[in-house]
Amino acid sequence: MRRFGIFLILVFMLASCGSRAASPTPAATAIPKPRPTPTPLRQPTEATADCPLTSPPASPVHNLQDLLPDCNYAAWFETNTGYEPDDGYFAGYAFLPWDGDLYLGFGKARPAEANGSLFARFRNRSLSAIYQPSEQGFIDMTPDWSQPLIHIPGPDPTDPAEPGGSQWDWGNTYVFDPATDAMTKHRNLPNVIHTWGLESIPAGLYAAVSSHMGDYETWTGEVFRSQDEGESWERMANKDAGVGDYRTYDIISFRDNLYVIWNDSLNEPCGLAKSKDGGITWTRLLEFSGYVNCRSRLTIYKNQLIALASARDGILALQPGGRVTTHIFPDFHAQDWVYNPFAIDVQNRLYLVTEDNRILRTNDLSTGEWETMAASDRDFITLAYWPDRDRIVAGDRGVMGRLWLLDPKAAPVTPPPSPEPAITLEGDDAVIIWSAAPGLSYRIYRGDQPDFTPPIQYLYDTAESPWRDAGTASGPGAFFYEVRSQNAAGDISAPSPTLGLFTYALEPAPAPASSAFLPMLEIGKGK
Repeated sequence: MRRFGIFLILVFMLASCGSRAASPTPAATAIPKPRPTPTPLRQPTEATADCPLTSPPASPVHNLQDLLPDCNYAAWFETNTGYEPDDGYFAGYAFLPWDGDLYLGFGKARPAEANGSLFARFRNRSLSAIYQPSEQGFIDMTPDWSQPLIHIPGPDPTDPAEPGGSQWDWGNTYVFDPATDAMTKHRNLPNVIHTWGLESIPAGLYAAVSSHMGDYETWTGEVFRSQDEGESWERMANKDAGVGDYRTYDIISFRDNLYVIWNDSLNEPCGLAKSKDGGITWTRLLEFSGYVNCRSRLTIYKNQLIALASARDGILALQPGGRVTTHIFPDFHAQDWVYNPFAIDVQNRLYLVTEDNRILRTNDLSTGEWETMAASDRDFITLAYWPDRDRIVAGDRGVMGRLWLLDPKAAPVTPPPSPEPAITLEGDDAVIIWSAAPGLSYRIYRGDQPDFTPPIQYLYDTAESPWRDAGTASGPGAFFYEVRSQNAAGDISAPSPTLGLFTYALEPAPAPASSAFLPMLEIGKGK
């Protein structure tokens, strides 16, 4: 009989038609003193080390090619920045193909979450660090409409405050010249906390930002415009114009109009607003209000402006004539905390990363038909299309995250069915049981939290049913398990419902003459 006072052991399974014109904003105002004077920053900078660094080979993913099999991306990032990558959310958050090269933006964690950002380039089978922006993370890259330049928004500045000021006195943008490897930093957006998105069109360079009203505690979304590549800015609109009482998240040009994602309150869904006059006045589109995912980038697909739905369960599409269509996903959700989830190949097919670790593709949103191009246990977070290689570039998150290439000519895959495991206790051991199917193998994931982000880091073993985790119930603690099946081709199923094991010491009493044991409780709860 087990001798540990009294423990409680729990085993459970987790399993509109119009628009409203916003109040007009005053005429655009020029910012009186842009600062500081831009200073070109060139190679070499603090970030000079190349990858690969020694790394054990990653498990292959069916249909995907590992871009740099020997590269330890997390170690490389830390070498170049001095920041330790976040276990779950380190990733490449933005990819931009350019004249045969591939530019990449890495963040220690999610944008505006933790200090650490790196701008890099993949060229001739080598990944080189170029520049370390003074930001919390990395969110996007925007080509200039007329010059061979790349514009980079600063999601959250980490610059030291000036005497008597704050690091939020000024927001940052960056301009990179691929021909000379020169990076110019502009720290001159007044009171800007987050620069979420940039758009370059003939009328100028536009920035969608989150700001304070000069007091560090009253918030507003704003739109700025620069007509000199970011050296100076004019404020076009703030919350009074309808671009967000709290934040303005992204900006894009579509059919000669500007569109922004706006948000009025933290943790609330977002909406879409439209400007016909270059950003001075804005109209909120009621069909989108409260239905738009705030952080995901706006995208143009087949002459439609598409936005990810707030619940990540579909896409809202604005047609050229102003009609709005909604396309609900049949049996999946897009990935969470996703910023660049879409890619479009040369055949005009749309790709998407999902919450269950797949890369999907559709040829027509109206059909609701999606095919699986990759099914894995990698937490894919970012996509882009690389025309020179005719490949989809995919990145997954976490300290084991990598970069992958998908050939659009590859055949779709069929993931195996998810197992339906149960958990029991035998002595101090947790035993996971499921019905094994012929031709399939199984993967066990174990962690101390019910959220397996990303799952590959929690891969504990490959197993036959039943599978025994020895000694896990011998003392207080919590363990969570998921099981996935894998077919001979290497395609991996969606995760099973999460199983949980809790052991709590209810009283720190000495071991009694005969220890008591509460019966195991099983609680069913949808994942």
